Amino acid sequence: MGLTLVTGPIATAVTLAEVKAQAGIESADWDALLTADIAAATELIERRTGSSICGQAWRLTLDVFPAVVQLPGGPVTAVSSITYRDSAGIVRTLSSAAYIVDLVSVPGRIMPATAWPATDGQIGGVTVDFQTGFQTVPALLKKAIITTVSAWYRDRESGDLPAGVVAMLNGYTRSWGFA
Repeated sequence: MGLTLVTGPIATAVTLAEVKAQAGIESADWDALLTADIAAATELIERRTGSSICGQAWRLTLDVFPAVVQLPGGPVTAVSSITYRDSAGIVRTLSSAAYIVDLVSVPGRIMPATAWPATDGQIGGVTVDFQTGFQTVPALLKKAIITTVSAWYRDRESGDLPAGVVAMLNGYTRSWGFA
């Protein structure tokens, strides 16, 4: 199984202005560093929780169809396509009517409407393209990013999550997420 980030987040969950207001920073001297820290804090929190905070596109590669395809990360917002190599080695796109997508469960799941088609059984024979990310970023996750960046500003040697942030993330930690 392989997981590849196809398109990273285009937007950020928090703004530079929000971080500067929390940290009490008025000068523009730190803007580049703070902007980089927003991206780093967001990535660290995503890794810790196993969730995508802002919209992203991912590709899951499998050798064969399992009974149920589990989609890592989340929240999963859509499945764009499923392709597979048939028993003759020809790449085919599965009709969306051929599978059922469960966007409510964690992790997101895909099941066949009847049965999965036969594949050639070779490495990487099945690919699933899907999107993840919160439609509206929860206030607690935004606060976790802002608090982390503010703490890093005060202690430039730190790269860890502040203790209070770890507690904020407890309700968002997924059991199966991104590595």
